[in-house]
Amino acid sequence: MPEIYELWGCPECGKVHDEEHQALECCEEYTRCPGCARDFGRGHINHFAIQLSGHCNVCVPFFTVEQQLIIEDRHSQYLGEPGPRLNS
Repeated sequence: MPEIYELWGCPECGKVHDEEHQALECCEEYTRCPGCARDFGRGHINHFAIQLSGHCNVCVPFFTVEQQLIIEDRHSQYLGEPGPRLNS
């Protein structure tokens, strides 16, 4: 009987990997917060916070209501599903 193998594909380039973390990190681009120098992957909600407001919610946890809604919407669109909220 043939064995079943579980393989993971990179969401960007489609390259196949043996491990899920390898596939997720394959084409991962990191965004560095200029305030605290933390790196966030493109799928992390703070990636979108840095793009919009110039800081993450770790070093400066304050956003306007409008900024917070835009950040959460962009993150949900990237994931293709409702994701976690920024301050929850």
